[in-house]
Amino acid sequence: MKVISLFILAAVCSISAHAGMIYVPANSTDNAKAGKTSAANVLGQLDAKTFLALTPAKVQQLTGTRLNFGQKVTLKMAQLEVKKQLKKGKTVNMAEMGKKAGGGINFLWLVVGFFLGWIGVLIAYLTREGSDDNRVKSAWIGFGISALLVILFYVLFFVFWANAAVYEY
Repeated sequence: MKVISLFILAAVCSISAHAGMIYVPANSTDNAKAGKTSAANVLGQLDAKTFLALTPAKVQQLTGTRLNFGQKVTLKMAQLEVKKQLKKGKTVNMAEMGKKAGGGINFLWLVVGFFLGWIGVLIAYLTREGSDDNRVKSAWIGFGISALLVILFYVLFFVFWANAAVYEY
């Protein structure tokens, strides 16, 4: 029994010892050498009409990096916001829109919001690092998905339960 517990303790220690390692590039300009630029910088320099015509493939051509799913969704949401502002006749701050479109959705905080609910959203508020931090938005999205699934489950459960009670003899 002691051997098994020592083996499990050694395994846990070896796994947790490597959990905090972060890759730091040897040269801080690796992205610049490869021709990659920040999506927020590129998108912030475009005019509104060009920004509305962007697709994820065009962003990849401009920045040299491929957008993940969360960044694609955020790009479309920012394009909808720009379109609304243009319809209202407001001026659009493209630097701010570029930051929003380049930010994306933080998957970790989406999962925290999904599983912890409003407590996860509270944790996201308490740990955010600035007004442009997207962890709060991601936690709210996760909480919203969780709430919709719970409501859907209850509706389906009570519909089937009510139908079963009607046909019970």
